[in-house]
Amino acid sequence: MKKATSFLAAMTALTVSAPFVLTAFAETVSDSSQYVYVSCACQGDLEIANQRIQLLDADEDGSLTVNDVIITAHNQFYDGGAAEGYKTKTTEWGNSIVRLWGVENGGSYGYTVNDQFASGLSDPVSDEDYVYFYVYKDAKTYSDTYTMFDMRSFDGDLYVGDVMPLHLDAIVYDENWVAHTEPLAGAVITKDGERTDYVTDENGDVYLTFDQSGTVIYSAECDDKIIVPPVACFNVADSEDTTTETEPEQTTTTELFDCSMEIVADPFNDPVLVPGGYAWYFVHGYMDAEFSIEDESIAVLTDKHGTSPGTACVEGVAPGETTLIARYYGMVARIRIVVTDPATTTTVTTQTAPQTTTETFEDDIFTTTETITTTADTTTDDEIYTTTDEDPFITTATELFTTITETTVTTAPSGELPQTGNNDMTGLLFLFGTCIVTGTGYTILKRSGVAEDAE
Repeated sequence: MKKATSFLAAMTALTVSAPFVLTAFAETVSDSSQYVYVSCACQGDLEIANQRIQLLDADEDGSLTVNDVIITAHNQFYDGGAAEGYKTKTTEWGNSIVRLWGVENGGSYGYTVNDQFASGLSDPVSDEDYVYFYVYKDAKTYSDTYTMFDMRSFDGDLYVGDVMPLHLDAIVYDENWVAHTEPLAGAVITKDGERTDYVTDENGDVYLTFDQSGTVIYSAECDDKIIVPPVACFNVADSEDTTTETEPEQTTTTELFDCSMEIVADPFNDPVLVPGGYAWYFVHGYMDAEFSIEDESIAVLTDKHGTSPGTACVEGVAPGETTLIARYYGMVARIRIVVTDPATTTTVTTQTAPQTTTETFEDDIFTTTETITTTADTTTDDEIYTTTDEDPFITTATELFTTITETTVTTAPSGELPQTGNNDMTGLLFLFGTCIVTGTGYTILKRSGVAEDAE
């Protein structure tokens, strides 16, 4: 927010004229290559609200100044024009205001350029500048406090139901009469001249929800001080066109509406959101974004685990699909939220019983009978499958484990050492999860001087 650096109130004689009706968004006088925005308040009442007007050399002095803007604004919006409502005279301090908006009060007037106090009516003004001129309500002690919102308008699309954050500052002076800005708390927001229930918090912030379409003018009042009313004008449409092309179904998808804002799912979220479970989402770069849930019977926003700015924690409520919405100054982003019925989430555990086989080997020296036990213990507790029908992968995996176990014993011809069958399959088994294969070696025939035991 720009800070005021200097202030000069011109002093002249007093006459009074009746106030006139607030004017906003009138047509420009004629075509021009340069335009400015102008607002006017008279003794605490807003008369012109952020109106765009042509920048003309109205006083014909060869330069474009604050005086030109005030003359043009009176000609366009004051009944009787500048001839009736505005008058200046040359003094030892330069050109000073005698009458403003039909009021002569001895010099209690103020004017700013881009929310900075101007040093005089001859201060230059350029294309797209903002000029605010006003008549003090306190004409004796000049206690009227100049205030301003952090925005006067919004160029993007706004719709009924959208939330707009506003910040209100006031220009104050320290003990050395150096001007600076500070948040204005406790100010009551007005809409089209009527007081609302919105009040700025200790940080000067307020969040407005648009409840009607059309051009809406917001300002503010204070019960404990006189303020120069701030100005914010917004054009609000009835509804938002959310028609989008059909896309293949995905677990989550973000739809953007002419903005760079995007909702991103936390990569550490659980794969499946169930009722009572939580998931986190982020809007990077838009810390003041407002989150909402389209259908709160499916999921709700919660702060049970604490959230930081630009973060939403979503709790599942019931199976179904809904949408998480983020809004920031007219920008809207969405991401689909899917809550799954826990009854369709299956934990698959497969375990094959040990296989025991008795083999008899004969040669020309002796006959030996050995009992070989091969165990294929395959437990896949960490594999989660969500299905309502029999999963062919699960059936195939179970059969594979069983088949491998049943074919691990190979009978060797007489006089030859038996070979291990499932040693070659061990790596394959591990590909299917947490399969542990034990007992993969045969007990080799104990032959004197021929072989040792192998396990």
